[in-house]
Amino acid sequence: MLTGNEVFVVVKLTTGEQMMCALEQEDDVYIELLHPMVVRTTPNIQTGKEHITAAPLCIFSNDNSYVIDKKNVMFIKPLNQTFIPHYIRIV
Repeated sequence: MLTGNEVFVVVKLTTGEQMMCALEQEDDVYIELLHPMVVRTTPNIQTGKEHITAAPLCIFSNDNSYVIDKKNVMFIKPLNQTFIPHYIRIV
């Protein structure tokens, strides 16, 4: 489980998915992510705003750790501090 002391990041894959997650470790070729949650935004035409949802990267697995080849990653950025409590709560 997450303690709150992890390195929280946003990862965007080359396929377009954006994930909030904890960065467990990284080397020159791979990254290991804990509890990746895919973030999706959908426009709400009635309000003119976007609705944001988050779901596990793979809902069919109980694994919490994923190793991803960096060739599939567009960028890794620190998660905005405002979103960390929300991310921990949904994990």
